[in-house]
Amino acid sequence: MKKTATWFEGALQPEVVVDHLARELPELAGAAESAGTTSLTGCRITRVRSVLPEGSWTALYEFHVDRGDGSPLRTVVATGTLTPPDLPLPPSPLAGEVPPIGEEGWRCVLPDLRLALAVPPLDEGIPGLAMLLDPEQGPELVNRVLHRGGPPREESVVTACAPIVAAHKPGVRATVICHLGYADGGQAGPATVVVKVHSDEQGKRGHEALLSFYESPLGQSQLVRIPRPLGYLPDLHLSVQEYIEYDSLKDLFHAVFESGSPAAGSQLVGGIRAAGAGLAALHSCGSRHGSTQTWQDDLAGLRGKHARLASVVPELSGPVAEALERITAAAVATPAAALGPSHGSFHPAEVLVSGADVAFIDFDKSCQAEPGRDLASFTTKLRHMAVNKVDSHRYDPQADGELIVEGMRAMFLDAYRDLAPLSDHRLAVWEAFELLSLVLSASKKMLGPRTENCLRMLERHLELHDI
Repeated sequence: MKKTATWFEGALQPEVVVDHLARELPELAGAAESAGTTSLTGCRITRVRSVLPEGSWTALYEFHVDRGDGSPLRTVVATGTLTPPDLPLPPSPLAGEVPPIGEEGWRCVLPDLRLALAVPPLDEGIPGLAMLLDPEQGPELVNRVLHRGGPPREESVVTACAPIVAAHKPGVRATVICHLGYADGGQAGPATVVVKVHSDEQGKRGHEALLSFYESPLGQSQLVRIPRPLGYLPDLHLSVQEYIEYDSLKDLFHAVFESGSPAAGSQLVGGIRAAGAGLAALHSCGSRHGSTQTWQDDLAGLRGKHARLASVVPELSGPVAEALERITAAAVATPAAALGPSHGSFHPAEVLVSGADVAFIDFDKSCQAEPGRDLASFTTKLRHMAVNKVDSHRYDPQADGELIVEGMRAMFLDAYRDLAPLSDHRLAVWEAFELLSLVLSASKKMLGPRTENCLRMLERHLELHDI
């Protein structure tokens, strides 16, 4: 059992993967000591998924590659397949059989990690991404956005763009942090911007949402900062916005729970309080952007997920169906709050912290909804991270970590309640909805222990709030 649970751990640790890759590829040998050689300066691993019935796993690997020739850092996105010990690995390519790392068609096998990496064809579903990552087209593309109002002054021409892919869902969207250089070494524009590229109109909706919030009182709020929208290219579904160099509240949360850092703990507490006040400011800013998203809309989506789950995980169907009916009955018995401006996907990852200041990002799912929808999304994610993302232990409502998170939840809600009305029971209904969503999500990914933890959290919540 121990072997089955841990065989893939090395392949999910960025520093381990970089070390094995550097030893496997001749082109990286000696890169740390020699100028003019290619080296890996970082790795990010996302979208880890189990693949059934094969029993393998897949993930996205984003490597930051330095060519050693003075050119900007390049982000290489590779798909990874993690093969269990009882299945054969794909054959390793022969020397000279594949192009250099990062080029289309590159592949590599790291046998000790049971990991096969491959650079897929360019993401044709997001045409703006390939252009942005190209050393020649990237600066021209950013120039187009920053100077859509007219020709740029000579000193404000973007001549270099070093892109780092922060997030990438193939065929759907990507978020890229671009460090910019200007003509003659000047800096007549922003040093760094965030570029979002979509495959569809979602990019336009996100840009329009950010514009709406920025032009509302929220844009001048002393409680929260939001990125300044800089432009949008409709032909490529590409938007550019201000880069805010704060720490992620999600990263601070992990730092505190994993290392117990006192400094990070103080900043985390301040960030959680500020997030509550900032969300109250967002909900009262008056923006009318976005379609309405009612409780009935979300409930219909959850019922659809449950129906699909029941066909593949029948043993969960009964408990989930019972919880769903209890939550529905509680929602009917509790008056809905008025709809208003909503972030739409308010998690700790969307909150950035710098000292006592906070910023909110990622407004792509902004809508008109009940306040409890955002509030519950945030508080439920805190609970989920403490149990399933940090310690991976069995959920225990009396454990130290769980009690600490409940205290954080109370601080967040108190800060919100100081500035905006809040129905505790309606919030509890929305939190139950979010917890049930987590059960379905974990089950869909075949994450057994996580599914059990989410189910325990849901049962505890239903009992505590008499739902």
